[in-house]
Amino acid sequence: MKALQLFSDEALERGRELSTEEIVRFLDEFRRLHGIPDSQQSEKAGIASHCLNSENF
Repeated sequence: MKALQLFSDEALERGRELSTEEIVRFLDEFRRLHGIPDSQQSEKAGIASHCLNSENF
C-alpha cells in the first residue's frame, strides 16, 4: 500500500513558483537525506535529465 500525501493550497502554489534549479536542488537534497543507493541514483538522474530537457519546464 502506498502512502497518500496531502498538500495545502499554499504549498502547491510555492511548488509552482520554484525555478528549475530550485527543483533540482530539492531533489538532490532529498536524495542525500534519504540515501537513495548509487544503483538507483543513475537511473533517477536520467529521468531528471529527461524532465529538465522537456518542454514542460
